[in-house]
Amino acid sequence: MEFKDAKYIFDAGFNIALRSAILSVPIIGSYMDVGYTESIQAIKEKIFINSLEELDEKKVDKAYLNSLEFLNLLVRTYKMALDEIEMDKIIFFSKLIKNSLESSEEERKYDFDYIKIVHELSIDQMHLLHEIYIQQKDLYKFREEYPDYTELNLVHECTDWKNLPKILNDKYGIDENDLNFLLKRTESTGLIREITGTYINYDGGTYIMNETLRKFMDRLDIVVMKMIN
Repeated sequence: MEFKDAKYIFDAGFNIALRSAILSVPIIGSYMDVGYTESIQAIKEKIFINSLEELDEKKVDKAYLNSLEFLNLLVRTYKMALDEIEMDKIIFFSKLIKNSLESSEEERKYDFDYIKIVHELSIDQMHLLHEIYIQQKDLYKFREEYPDYTELNLVHECTDWKNLPKILNDKYGIDENDLNFLLKRTESTGLIREITGTYINYDGGTYIMNETLRKFMDRLDIVVMKMIN
C-alpha cells in the first residue's frame, strides 16, 4: 500500500450515526451538519494526512507499511478518531500511527494498546499521566543508586509530589478537588498505582508509575511537549 492509498480510506470513512443525530436537531440541524462536515471532519482528516506526509521514508518499515497488520491499525484508529471531540487526541492518534511506521516490530508491539488508552482517557487524565511521567522518569535510576529505598522514599526523592496539585492547576487548569478522582480513575489503566503499606506519617495518596507508562509517554513525547510549550 502506497502512502497516497491511505487517503482513500480516510475519504471513505464517515460517522453516519453521528451525522443522522445532528440532522435530527430541530431548526439548527442542517447548519450543524454542514459545520460538522466541513470543519471538524476536515480538520481530523487533515491531521491524519499531515502525519503521513511527514513520514521519514528512510525510517519507514516498508514491509509493515504494505501489511494487513498496519492497514488494520490504520482503519481501527481512524474510526476512533471520527468519534473523538478533542482535537488533541486526534494528534495523539496521528503521532502513534507515524511512530508505528517508523519503528521496529518490537517497538510497535503495543501501539494499538496505547491508541486504546488515548481513546479511553480524558484529556485531564492524559495531562496527569504526563506530569507523573515528567516527575518520575528518573525513578528507576534512583532505584539503582539507592536499592534500600522504599517506593515511597523513591517517589519523594525524585518528584515534587507535594506540589503536584498546584503544578497541574497552573499548567492545565485541573482543580485540586478533582485530583483524587482523576488519580483513582487513572489507576485502573495499570499505568500508575497507589503506594500502600505502613509508613510513618503516610496516609496514602501517593502514586508511582510503571515501566509501561514510561514507554507510552516516550511514544508521545514530541506531541505532549508541544502542547505544554
